[in-house]
Amino acid sequence: MCSRTGLHPIRTAPLSAQCPRGGFPNTLGAGNICVNTYVFDPQEEEIGCCSCLVTPDGLNSLSAKSDLISNNLTPAVPTSITISLVASTPGTDSTGAFTLCNPATAAARVPLAGTQGLVAWGTTLEPSSTPGTYNAVPVPFLKGSLSGGSLAIPPAPGSQLAALTSLCNFIQANGTGFGICKSCRLGALGGAKQ
Repeated sequence: MCSRTGLHPIRTAPLSAQCPRGGFPNTLGAGNICVNTYVFDPQEEEIGCCSCLVTPDGLNSLSAKSDLISNNLTPAVPTSITISLVASTPGTDSTGAFTLCNPATAAARVPLAGTQGLVAWGTTLEPSSTPGTYNAVPVPFLKGSLSGGSLAIPPAPGSQLAALTSLCNFIQANGTGFGICKSCRLGALGGAKQ
């Protein structure tokens, strides 16, 4: 599958050499992927989840502060977070287009080998040598695998994928709107003085 995704601090990008451009429109969402995002506080509690639909060669961005921890399930604002990303195939809408993403149901759409095409990276600020100024520092995302054996559909009870999606389902059903990330912006985020 040819797709790139970008999320800031989670971003993905196109694999142009492997995904040649054709003359056919992508009317049914062929090549789209869902980037399911699960956010954890320092106590390893899932405090939020969301999903971004990313089109082939698309770039989506999330801000840790503005999107991932501004609407937590818990009232405390964490001082650090861990982000888990799982790529899945979108569900189909009423027209048959692959455009529906839901992080609580991602386990039903992750093929045995995983959905291909997710590339992620991030940035953070670090004080520079000049007092009061900061430099952007790249933060690599580590490629991992979900624990609990193979990515069976449905996932095995007790597997990491089952835990991620069931906790997200709980957040969606009982969080009264809290615990849902704010947005999946198209394009890259720029810096702004605050």
